[in-house]
Amino acid sequence: MLRFLHLFPVVVLTAGLSAVFPTKTQAADPNLIPKAQPLVTELAKSLRNLREDIDIDLPDERGEKLGRMVDLCMLEVRKLQRSTRMGDPPGQLHKIVIELDRHLHPVYAYAVSIGSEGLHTRRLAAHNISVNQSLARLIVSPPLPPRVFTLHDHLAKGIRSLREDIDIDIPEQRRALPLIEIVARCRTDLISVSQGAHFGAPLPQLRGLVVELNKDLQKVAATAEGLGTDGYYLHKSATQLRILGNELLKTLSVP
Repeated sequence: MLRFLHLFPVVVLTAGLSAVFPTKTQAADPNLIPKAQPLVTELAKSLRNLREDIDIDLPDERGEKLGRMVDLCMLEVRKLQRSTRMGDPPGQLHKIVIELDRHLHPVYAYAVSIGSEGLHTRRLAAHNISVNQSLARLIVSPPLPPRVFTLHDHLAKGIRSLREDIDIDIPEQRRALPLIEIVARCRTDLISVSQGAHFGAPLPQLRGLVVELNKDLQKVAATAEGLGTDGYYLHKSATQLRILGNELLKTLSVP
């Protein structure tokens, strides 16, 4: 049975981030381009693999739709390749990273909606989102301790795994639906936390976002507990996530 400690971290950013929080790019760093190029290369390679796998795994209209979405992502990566090759300033790279995220996130969401047939695509899409965020961290310098991002990554990994475990442990859709809806809210909460952490939300606002996340994680734990023995492992995972959420809040409260 899948448990969240065994899956790679996934961090999801949403569209329009620069409009949500003021963005501060780093001053010119002579090492930025050399650091960014391997990540851009990884994005290009991973998206090519994703595009090829979609044609194999989903040879129907769903695959066609996903393929068109991935094509948009690949276009943005080509822009990144050109920008890094030309040595463009951080602000230009940052604009492309945000636009790439705007296209990557729907790929992941659509793969989730497909269900088990989209599991491989979902994981590849999640990897691309994670790599793109690593690139964003190079470009934008968030004034937060590294532990904030470590805890965030563990929470993202855990929420993703928890959602997959619901399908395994509670195969009856009617019983699983309340839990699925709350976990979806947790994922939305974490997206907001990610926005704030990476794009300069004031600390009080960022702490408020984490408080909302922790409230929903508490609801997940309570709902899973109400399922009895079928929800045992789900409750255990949700409890671990609450501990991480509380630790994240404490970390953000340290002056």
